[in-house]
Amino acid sequence: MKPYFQLSALLLFLGINAHGLTPVGVPRLPTQMYFGQGLFTGGQLVSANIEGIRLAQHKNKGYERWVIDFSSTGDREVGAVAPRFQLAYLPGTPALKPESLPPKEGKIHPPKFRFLFQNIQNNFLTQPKITRLIKRSDFVSEIVVYPPIENGDLAMEFVLNQEVQFEPHQPIEREGRLVLDIKMEHSRLTP
Repeated sequence: MKPYFQLSALLLFLGINAHGLTPVGVPRLPTQMYFGQGLFTGGQLVSANIEGIRLAQHKNKGYERWVIDFSSTGDREVGAVAPRFQLAYLPGTPALKPESLPPKEGKIHPPKFRFLFQNIQNNFLTQPKITRLIKRSDFVSEIVVYPPIENGDLAMEFVLNQEVQFEPHQPIEREGRLVLDIKMEHSRLTP
């Protein structure tokens, strides 16, 4: 493994676990409970493909739903299997700066979701499709897909334009799907 990829893997691991969150299993059914922080794990120790990402807006219910679809590596059956994964929500933080520099008002590291997928055989995401999805989203301003780290491990980030609450789940009836419902943070909601 090249030193660059070793460093990338280490930084990714430290970035996900730096907030001292205890990993919990992703719910298998929708719970209607929204979180403001969390580290979730799911999937199985199998190889899989990332088949695509979908966005459904449910504005009347106050959220948008992002779905990451996986497929089996042989016949590309969508929804059959999901690789082992981690999902972390990282709230926005003030930007770090050397003491010798003047303060930068309003500059922060934006909130984001960080995903780490293991044993990804093929990634079928395309930048044009990602760009179209971002233009439709009220919350996601950028999707960054990093090059594979090692043995098919792949990291992806959903960079957000505001703090949010979220509900992840991995449906029992469609094992190869990771669902992420996102809504505005409670403190920003009007009574």
